[in-house]
Amino acid sequence: KLEITTLRVLSNNRVEVTWPSVTGKTYRLLGSTDGKTWQNYGGEIRATGAQTSYTFTINGGFYLVKIELIP
Repeated sequence: KLEITTLRVLSNNRVEVTWPSVTGKTYRLLGSTDGKTWQNYGGEIRATGAQTSYTFTINGGFYLVKIELIP
């Protein structure tokens, strides 16, 4: 099961997301304000270890975030 393990709100509207990963696998980080329309925040993120983190900037407001494994 792929789950975000840590989500930290940083300064300057930045958010850091961490999830368990498999070295060499590629993931996609998606965000949404309504749970219906999802925006890709990081392109293709290739894991280099057992845990991957990615930091992105939001434009304020409440965001939903999810991670997907790219086959």
